[in-house]
Amino acid sequence: MSKFWSPFVSDLVPYVPGEQPKLTRLVKLNTNENPYGPSPKAIDA
Repeated sequence: MSKFWSPFVSDLVPYVPGEQPKLTRLVKLNTNENPYGPSPKAIDA
């Protein structure tokens, strides 16, 4: 499979997810999540 990948792709560092809290009453949002929903401007677009 590596013959189909460029050297650039082979040199990429793999993604390491952030540590999740051990608390049961806490929800940790990821960097691409927000608790407010989409912007009205985004909905109109």
